Amino acid sequence: MERKSLQVWQNSKTSDGSVKVKEQLANFSMNVMTRMLLGKRFFGHKGAGAAEASEFLEITEGIFLLLGVLNVSDYLPFLRPFDLQGYERRMRDLEVRMDAFHSQILAEHRAKRELGPKQDQGNKDEDAKEDFVDVLLSLPGFDGESHLQDVEMKALIQVKATIYVISISNSFLILSSRNAYLLLTLNPQVKLVR
Repeated sequence: MERKSLQVWQNSKTSDGSVKVKEQLANFSMNVMTRMLLGKRFFGHKGAGAAEASEFLEITEGIFLLLGVLNVSDYLPFLRPFDLQGYERRMRDLEVRMDAFHSQILAEHRAKRELGPKQDQGNKDEDAKEDFVDVLLSLPGFDGESHLQDVEMKALIQVKATIYVISISNSFLILSSRNAYLLLTLNPQVKLVR
């Protein structure tokens, strides 16, 4: 574990030798969240890949942006067909991207389940552990159905991801504002990097 941590720190140094701790902690927290939810890392050593990580971050940021905007048509419904600010179009585009992303995650987990324990006999790696999507795939559905429908699982995944991202964001705000003063006063040699 120490060797991996040291490797991450070495790789994250900038040209002047400083390390962007906030960025590294955000990546670490995002990896913890995505491992619990989706069973994969998106950043750093053994990450899922830049394209998939970028897609996940863009979808998440898009959701938060659209949750926080002031849409005039929400207050003046007769303007909704005109989509004056373009938010309706952006929401529909984001919905399509999010649906495709979640469909890919569900397909990967179903394929992994079909392979069964044969795949993991010699693999004692973390990839063999069960995540949130695996639990959803094992749950019985509503009204006597054998399993949850994809739409239900996608909604639960997105709600859970949103809750995690909100909690991570709030933790960073609290920790960075509370500890920045202590860090700078106790360590005068530390330079503030923006």
